[in-house]
Parts: sequence; C-alpha cells; structure tokens
Amino acid sequence: MIAAALMPEYGIMAADSAMYRNDVMEFQTQKLMRIGDKYLVTVVGASLYLRRINPHIFMDKIDTVTRYLEEHFLHIQPSVREDLKDSDLKPHFCLYLMGIDHSVPTLIEFNSFQDFKPKIYRATREIKFTTLFYGDDENKEKQEIFKNTTGYMEKSIKEYKRVTPGLVGEILTRGIYHKADLEMKIGEKRKYAGGVVTVGMIDKTGKITGLSNLVS
Repeated sequence: MIAAALMPEYGIMAADSAMYRNDVMEFQTQKLMRIGDKYLVTVVGASLYLRRINPHIFMDKIDTVTRYLEEHFLHIQPSVREDLKDSDLKPHFCLYLMGIDHSVPTLIEFNSFQDFKPKIYRATREIKFTTLFYGDDENKEKQEIFKNTTGYMEKSIKEYKRVTPGLVGEILTRGIYHKADLEMKIGEKRKYAGGVVTVGMIDKTGKITGLSNLVS
C-alpha cells in the first residue's frame, strides 16, 4: 500500500514492504525510492512499464517529468499488454511521484486504471492525506476500505495540537496497517499490505530525508 501526506512545508510518502506472489506474502521488498536527489517515487504493479525509461528525466522539473511519464506509459502500454497476455501477472501499474513545484510539495499519480492521466495533488494550508486505490473501480468493498483508511488518518491527526514530520510519518504507517487489517476481513482474506513501512520526506526546498528505514 502507498499513502502520502502534503503540507506547505513538506510532503511525506510511505510504502509498505509487502509483496504477494506465488501464494506467499513477502515482507522485505522495499518500494520507496529516492531518484535524482529531487523525487520520492514508488510503484505498484507490472515493472515492465519501466522499460526504456530515461533515468536522466528525473533531473528535470516536475512538470517536464510529468509530461514525459504520461507519454512513456501510454506509448509502452500496448507492448506490456502483449508481453503479459499469457502471464498470470496483470498489465496494471501505478507510479507515485512526489517533488517540489515552485516551492510547493506536490504529488503526481499515474494509474493504468485511469489511462495514466496525471492526477495532481498540491499542498494547501490544511494537511492533505491520500491513499492509492489500485484495482477494479467496481470493487465497492475495497473502495470503502480505502475511504475508511484515509478517514482514519484524517481523524488521527486531529488528536494533536502540534504536527511534526515524524508524527505524520507515524500516522501514515498506522494507516497502512489499518488498511491491512480491514482487508483481511473481506474477499480472499489475505494479507496484501503490511511488513516494514518505509517513510520519506521532501521539504519545500527539495531536501529529501528518510524518516524510517533507509530510502534507496
């Protein structure tokens, strides 16, 4: 699971380390990356979408990176679908990109379920939480779980008069485990989220700090 929070002074992203494959849940897969000393990035889904991506693009400003990634994902999507047509792996993919746009912490979501049209979140005066809903839009139970998780984090932050990056990181971590607990109660009742959570912060000057275990 991916969760993030935006405030005027900083943005924080958290990703769990759980990966479900071959009917086994692994918990040591780190998903949160620091790229180009300018961005926090995490992905979910088919890594084939990252083929032939230009790594130097992440040295550029965020609007340029956004345009490039949208075009890249749309261009490579047909070949990914073709390569995976006989595979158990679905051709689904999402990337979260967090950076700074004119001194404002900004989060961009690219989601194959939304045809990779960039979804942009910008910091405002009030803290803004977001969780990635990755999956079939018709799955009402999962929709409710993600809404519940976001609401849980929004309610939790209100209990504190003074908000710090460490506190926000803790609440994002709690949100991820909350979602995992809820998901265990529905459908296949499998643990699809959890493990060690990696948390990273980028402040409005662009400085990136790991708030938990190391951000690769």
